[in-house]
This record gives sequence, C-alpha cells and structure tokens, in this order.
Amino acid sequence: MSLLRRTLNKKYCSIFNITLCSVESRSYVHVLPKPTLQPPQSCCSHPRFNHGPPKCWQCDFPHKSELFCSKCKALQKLPQEMNYFDIIGVEKSFDIDVNTVKQKYKKLQGLLHPDKYGQKSEAEKQISENLSALINKAYSTLLDPMTRGFYMLKLQGITLSDETNSSDPEFLMEIMEKNEEIEEASKDKVKVFKFLEENRAKILSLTKNISDAFHNNDIDQAQRQLIKLKYYISIESRLKNLKQSLGIVE
Repeated sequence: MSLLRRTLNKKYCSIFNITLCSVESRSYVHVLPKPTLQPPQSCCSHPRFNHGPPKCWQCDFPHKSELFCSKCKALQKLPQEMNYFDIIGVEKSFDIDVNTVKQKYKKLQGLLHPDKYGQKSEAEKQISENLSALINKAYSTLLDPMTRGFYMLKLQGITLSDETNSSDPEFLMEIMEKNEEIEEASKDKVKVFKFLEENRAKILSLTKNISDAFHNNDIDQAQRQLIKLKYYISIESRLKNLKQSLGIVE
C-alpha cells in the first residue's frame, strides 16, 4: 500500500476521483462516487420567469380581463404594480384631460360600486369595496394638479406632503408679505377680490411651470415648483374663506 501512496499523486487522484485515507496508521484507497451532472435549468422554467396569465381567485381559470374573469365573471383584484394612472385608464402625464378622468371614473364606479355586489360572495364583496376605495383615491389624487404632481414625484421615489416646506428664504419672505397684505385687507371686499384674482393667476403660472418641468424630465424643478404651489394653494383657501365671510359674489 505504501508503494501505491507514492505512486498516486494529486493529479491522478483527481483524474480517477480517488482520495487517500489513513486510519490507525494504515492507508487505504477510497473511491468517491462520481458526481451526478444535472442538466442546466432553462431560465423560462424558473419560477421567477414563469409569467403566465393571471388566474381567477374563484375558478382558477386564466383570465384576460383586468377586472373580471372571462369564465365565471367574478370580480378580480388589480395587479399591485398598477399605478393610479393605470387604474383610471389614462396616460401617465401631468397634463391629463380632467374631463376624461371624470368620465372614466364614473364608468369604473358604475362597474365596481359595492351596491352591485350585495348578493355576491363575501370575498367578492370585499374585493369590490377595496377596489371602489382605491378608485376613489386614484381619482381624487389625479384630479388635483398639486396632488397629481406629488404622486408623479412619488413614482420617481420622491415623497412630498403638505408638511414639506420650502428652503428658499426669498420665497418664504414673499409668502409672509402676501399673508400680511391679506390680513390688513381682510375686511376690504375690493382688495380681497383683487388678491383672489392675482393668486389664481399665480397658481396657473406655477402649474404651467410644473407641466414644463415634467415634460422636460426636470424632476428637481418640478419638485421646487410644486412646493411653491402648495403655499399658493393655502393662500387660495384663505382667500376663499374671506370671500365667503364678506359675501363676495363673482
């Protein structure tokens, strides 16, 4: 056996799949089992790439419709990756047509309102309630330019809210002076009406700037303009309250 140990070097052990072992000073040859080679797995057979059509939660039938199963007609859950634009059915753009949003919203609510599913299963009623709430949220978000802009930034990974403040000292001074002017003229109908018109013009100008920024894919500029718009929307709300208290009729 010692002769065999001297003869078999690492090269031949590797070729013949042999290892040398020693137990109680005695050497022996141990032949390892040959490894079983597995055929390469197709990428398409991997679960990660198995993107078949969605299946109905009720009858397990692959369905084509995003809302209803083509076999049992059961209401379906929406895919999680759908954003508010997809849900309402409009192009993902800041410059959406508000009338189109309203029309599509009414159509969706006509199909999904919980009252239509009172005689359905508890599961389908719950899906209807969830979808109806989701559509309401999508509609209210897209209908308003400021919340629509905030949402578009969110899709880019940037979160703004009503609590987000401007860091521009000159702009903050401008807003402070505007609020002081409104306070001084709070009982003057003519001045309040004038401020209201000026503020609306400013909102339109900022909305145009935001539209241009998104069109040019200038996300930083869109963010800055949206924060400014938030302040002028707040002023708009204050002026509307003054208008109502003073009995101003347009």
